[in-house]
Amino acid sequence: KIEGKELTSLEKNKIAISLKKYNEYIISLKTQQNKMSSPPLSFGNNNSIHEKCYILGLLALDILQHENDFQVIHANDWMTFTAAKMIREKYQIPIVAHIHSTELDRSGEINNNKNILEIEKMGINISDIVIAVSEYTKNLLIEKFNTASDKIKVVYNANNQQHVNNINNVINVPKETTSERSPVVTFV
Repeated sequence: KIEGKELTSLEKNKIAISLKKYNEYIISLKTQQNKMSSPPLSFGNNNSIHEKCYILGLLALDILQHENDFQVIHANDWMTFTAAKMIREKYQIPIVAHIHSTELDRSGEINNNKNILEIEKMGINISDIVIAVSEYTKNLLIEKFNTASDKIKVVYNANNQQHVNNINNVINVPKETTSERSPVVTFV
């Protein structure tokens, strides 16, 4: 297997069969009917990035097969983008990509992992909305990933009093004098 190549149909099929056997193994452990000596699926250092991401995609599709009333998929960084793509291809559920950092942030423009960069570009491209954790990340996505600025929304990673004060001033939130408060949605 070459790390930089997409998985072949044969490789995908082998992973799917191993995952099915692994699921049977887990069920046998839960029901105390374990007939296998070891799990039939390896998920470790021997797996390529593409194999690991594909396995996560199969797991996500399995969940959706049993519970398919999801309205949106929140893909949290590159590790989940292959799964998001697989879900999109089968279910047409809107995707929100959440970018905490990019491979360019972590490794620079010269020494980066091209496979991860490729997955990031694909995930950002297939997403309906992209959440960036800062204006810096938003600008990086616009400049280096050619993402339309209106597709990107900035939602800061942490909530602190300065952010709360700034938001309250921008949207003119009145100070409440009663013990009843309106619901607030925040990201922590």
